[in-house]
Amino acid sequence: TAGESAVGERGTGVDGGDSSGDEFDGERFRKGGWAVTTGRYKGPDMHVTVAGVEFRSPVIAASGTVGYGVEFEDIVSLDRIGSFLTKWLSREPMGGNPAPRIIETAAGMMNAIGLQNMGVRAFIEEKLPKLRKMTGAVVIANVFGYTIEDCLEVIAALNDAPGIVRYELNARCPNTSHGVMVIGTDAELLFGLVAGCTAASK
Repeated sequence: TAGESAVGERGTGVDGGDSSGDEFDGERFRKGGWAVTTGRYKGPDMHVTVAGVEFRSPVIAASGTVGYGVEFEDIVSLDRIGSFLTKWLSREPMGGNPAPRIIETAAGMMNAIGLQNMGVRAFIEEKLPKLRKMTGAVVIANVFGYTIEDCLEVIAALNDAPGIVRYELNARCPNTSHGVMVIGTDAELLFGLVAGCTAASK
């Protein structure tokens, strides 16, 4: 019937395939040497573990695509995807570039938002409590700063706020001509950023 599956497994003298890793919400019975499962098919187990963190699936929403998460809760099931990365977070709020900053083209669009964000402290106070209520949502914070010290301060603030599993470093953003652009194109500075942020992370 619609929405149901009947999947054969190895039976007596018959090889009906292997459903290892798949989940079913139904009953099992034997029919002519086949082990048959009926019920609604839930799909394969997509869980993966990366850097000690378990994700429901390898699908991760990139930074900026779902804002701070809570804005898209009616559109995207954040507890169904593997994880999502927050919009970049800086030490202080940033207004971004003046309009116009999004232009439609024949091939899509161009943007120069300019790293607009509410700042890490406002994120912790206003957004993070709502994210913690979303069971199963795995949150990775995107960290931005014009200097390495800026990034360390953002991480220090997030360390004391439960609900963040890992950090992503915004080491090279094309929408600014200083700060992170310099760090991301200089191997020594980039090493210092990664080493410093790794040491500061809890």
